[in-house]
Amino acid sequence: MNSKTHLKNDLHHTFAINTGYIYTDLCNQWSNHPRELIEQTEWKLKTILWLKKIVTVAYSENMKTYLEGKKTLLASYEQYAKDPNNPPYTEYFMHPNGAIGFDLIAYNENCILQNGKDENFDFFFTLKLMVLDIMQIEGFLEHQFSANFNSEGKQYESFLQALMVKYKNYFENTSIPEMADVFIRKHLKTNEKHPIPTDNTGNLKKTAENKKLLSENNTTPEKTDENNANTIETNKKNKYAFTQSAEENNPNMLSIEQASVYLNLAIQTIYGYTSRRAIPFYKPYKKVYFLKSELEEWVKQGKKPLKEIQVSKIKKTKRF
Repeated sequence: MNSKTHLKNDLHHTFAINTGYIYTDLCNQWSNHPRELIEQTEWKLKTILWLKKIVTVAYSENMKTYLEGKKTLLASYEQYAKDPNNPPYTEYFMHPNGAIGFDLIAYNENCILQNGKDENFDFFFTLKLMVLDIMQIEGFLEHQFSANFNSEGKQYESFLQALMVKYKNYFENTSIPEMADVFIRKHLKTNEKHPIPTDNTGNLKKTAENKKLLSENNTTPEKTDENNANTIETNKKNKYAFTQSAEENNPNMLSIEQASVYLNLAIQTIYGYTSRRAIPFYKPYKKVYFLKSELEEWVKQGKKPLKEIQVSKIKKTKRF
């Protein structure tokens, strides 16, 4: 196995918070993301790479001519990036090196960020979620759980929940918050109970405080199971009633399975379209729906991203 093949199969290589790989992926997908997001990423990278002393070509008298040429080329790149029809990024930047010259620093240099050590960790964690293929997100979340959070469920749960709130504008109309919520419920949610003090013989101390703890813990298994079952059943009934009502009131509405048959596309492909806001859809109760009339118009328009479709003919993606 050669080194490149090994890297492709290495989870740390694939799922690490490596600013270089993230920036490259972001630039490759530039038309799917706000220009200001890429510009913000560049500014953050300038600070990170310089503080970590990650330099691509350091200034020296021998490299002076080469660096001057790169400086001239960079000026043309920056002018090119001002056109909204062109990618809004450059490959590198120049940083002063004392009073004598400047260093050349490429944005895609390898730079691994770690939780608790790098203040921009959460920002690039967010970018990584945005550039990953939807099929890789769960694997990424699992890897980060152990790699950067020492498999501490409460800490990771709090981090993910805060992340969804802090960067909600970037996650809007994507399936990322839903997938993060599923991951939390599947891997992190625990029914932790308050420890109840015992005496030296292991018997429960009969105090008013312990009676309260017993009440909070609901130590009767049958009662706990019954309450949980009732809650789950109620949620199912509410959700079923809502979706059934929606379908009955609008027979033009399709589930994702029906849309898959209607469009002759795989379900995962359609999820990919929704995450990129490239298809009109609705999302009541976290379940994706489509209007057949809008899908028909979308197909006629050549399956273009929503921002390229005439608003008068088709509504923009929205949630209930």
